[in-house]
Amino acid sequence: MVVIGGIIGAFACGYLSDYFFQSRRTPVAFIFYIGQAIALAILGLAQGAMFAAFMIGFSCMWIFGVHGMLSGTASMDFGGKKAAATAAGLLDGVQYIGSGVVAISVGWLLDRYHWVIWPYAVIPFSLIGALLMLTIWNARPSKRAAH
Repeated sequence: MVVIGGIIGAFACGYLSDYFFQSRRTPVAFIFYIGQAIALAILGLAQGAMFAAFMIGFSCMWIFGVHGMLSGTASMDFGGKKAAATAAGLLDGVQYIGSGVVAISVGWLLDRYHWVIWPYAVIPFSLIGALLMLTIWNARPSKRAAH
């Protein structure tokens, strides 16, 4: 379910961005961050193992879809031909910094509240991502970046 959800999310983000938002990435990222928060909240409430397994895959659709779009496509958009690798490295590096913060903070929560807290511990990060997307809602790569 994790792999299937990730693949569906990647295709959905790309399709929505290109065909519904004129290749703008931020509206789709906003939608997917909100989708993450909702899917994780439902996962936290899941009672049965089969439903929880489905919700993990469904959550991964939202999580990996936006991750792939922002780390790959957005770096090319805003880095242009000459700086795409630098932009991708910068975005990927920030992701690893975030992973370190999450590992410490969520690890602390798991030690105290066990795995039941995990979906809820991730939701604030999804909402922060959504809020950040609102601040750059109309951002478009400049024509100059493409050269």
